Amino acid sequence: MSLVSSGQSLTNVGALLPAVAHEWSTMLTVILQASKLKTLVTGEEHPTVISFDMALYEKAVQLVDARGDLKRTVFPMLGELHTVMAALRALGTSIENSGIDDAWLEAGVYGSGTIRQILKCAHYKRTLHAHIHMYMALYELLLEKFFKEKPHLKAICSEPVNKLQEACSRSQADKGTSQEDINIANEQLIQNRN
Repeated sequence: MSLVSSGQSLTNVGALLPAVAHEWSTMLTVILQASKLKTLVTGEEHPTVISFDMALYEKAVQLVDARGDLKRTVFPMLGELHTVMAALRALGTSIENSGIDDAWLEAGVYGSGTIRQILKCAHYKRTLHAHIHMYMALYELLLEKFFKEKPHLKAICSEPVNKLQEACSRSQADKGTSQEDINIANEQLIQNRN
């Protein structure tokens, strides 16, 4: 995906304060300092958006709500990691007792303790990999069924996919393929889809 995509968003760490993060005075200091920095950089018209982890986010929301001068100028935001973890827990809740968890256990892919961890997102990386692999397996089954029902479309779809795969492989193996060749193959794949 990185070979056919451009640009990644950047995450910036503004400053570190040598104090206990969950204390009210520390949080207020951080919020006020972030607001001052934002004002210097972008001006008064833009709000200050600060991301926090789950525990600090809840306290930051309470602090902003309690201070009238911060209500319309500071917007606490839940950090990316905790947002993804909340989404993975929601996905785990929808999967629980759906049969997928039983399939993992019966196939010997995961044990019962690991399945509980995955469903509750107790282990982030394992949970993410489990859901990605499950999605890929289900997608493969869907494609297999689709091409059984419409075999004449398999060749039409396979040719541009193979060209893109070859361009990416050549690029990684000997750097003989330029990014432009990969982009052209990707564009042909997209055009063929329509």
